[in-house]
Amino acid sequence: MVVLHQALVVLTLLLCKGLAFEKVFDTNIPGHMEPLGSHAHPSQVETRWTVPTPEEFYRLYTSASKPVVLKGAAKRFPAYRLWTDSYLRNYGNWKVVVEEGKKEDRSKPTYTMSMNEFLDTYKARDVYLVHDLVPPNPMTEEVLLPKPITCGGFQHNIQSVVLWFSSGGTESTFHAEQVDNLECMFDGWKEYLLISKKDGETILDEDEGKYQEMDVEKVDMTIFPEIAQLPWYKLHVEPGDCFFVPQGWLHFVNSSKTRNMAISFWLTHQYRVVDDCHRPDQRKEVLSQITISDAGESSRVAFLDLFFGKPNMTLPVFLKFFSTEEAKQEETENMQANQSRESLMQRWMEIHKSKNSLKTFQQIDKNGDNLLSVDEVYNAPLVFFEKLIGGLGEEYAKYETVGDDEGKSGEDILKERKRLFLRNEL
Repeated sequence: MVVLHQALVVLTLLLCKGLAFEKVFDTNIPGHMEPLGSHAHPSQVETRWTVPTPEEFYRLYTSASKPVVLKGAAKRFPAYRLWTDSYLRNYGNWKVVVEEGKKEDRSKPTYTMSMNEFLDTYKARDVYLVHDLVPPNPMTEEVLLPKPITCGGFQHNIQSVVLWFSSGGTESTFHAEQVDNLECMFDGWKEYLLISKKDGETILDEDEGKYQEMDVEKVDMTIFPEIAQLPWYKLHVEPGDCFFVPQGWLHFVNSSKTRNMAISFWLTHQYRVVDDCHRPDQRKEVLSQITISDAGESSRVAFLDLFFGKPNMTLPVFLKFFSTEEAKQEETENMQANQSRESLMQRWMEIHKSKNSLKTFQQIDKNGDNLLSVDEVYNAPLVFFEKLIGGLGEEYAKYETVGDDEGKSGEDILKERKRLFLRNEL
């Protein structure tokens, strides 16, 4: 009987292992080893035939984190009509950046060549022109700003304008931008598959790099099973259309296998709309008129992200992100005498940083009510937010005489604290 019992136990374990093995390698999982998005029918992104005003654009799309397609919005651009290959020879001596490979692979090199060299060879090569198109480039005279971003504060928050140009058949990785993207098609079509910022954060927080390395042509659903549980969106744009993809939305892009050209306006995400559209001196109609915004504005955006849609940030919430439990205790003279020199130094640094963080809060809080408003954050110097976030990690050395040795950037630490805060664990 003992032998029979042991045999039954072994058989049960083998059956369990067999079932687990079958589950892991189940080839009937929807979308398994098929192109990204094959697992489910996606929802369609809203399409508009009228162009929103800047106020509408902010309220309905930017603030709401909602993508939209604006049909025909690029057709008024001179570049839309003019930029044939032969016409672009007028800018033939202008140096452009070209990526090796139309399927995105960030390990591959980039090259600088003249526009003429690119036009001579791009149809026969696996290359992709991805170039910042900003003043004083003379091509900017022929690019208009899409109407929703000519005022309202958007005109001052353009981080870059990127020209995408290839013979077609391009594919991106599965990724998210930390900017709002308003893109306009001049030639060919593009198709986007998207996951919202809110849903995407549930998987990116685990391992962002893992998803960027995913084979978008053959998705192994045994490695990425959570993708099948998330709602998808899809947008398709033709020549002359513009479309908006909000900050933080995960997306994969492919394009027509014909000449393909588009321009992206990368915008620092805004948390308010400015009432300046009635002032002609503030409106910007042509790309050559704009001044590129400071890339460091991303630190202000990261700070405003901690408002979580609320009008204010309280001092206790601020301290949860930019202070530590150790720093809230007494000064170093109250520490136990048997602590090592390293731990004393670390404790001193936490207290030092915490004091500086509290001082920064008080400097931003102009009315002294222990609440930070969106307007107060926008009126404060950018360096305050760079210092707050940098001070969380090794980047602290940029701003003070003492540096951390944690091996993490302030941005990484802030992301971790944000996750804990949302789970009520901070």
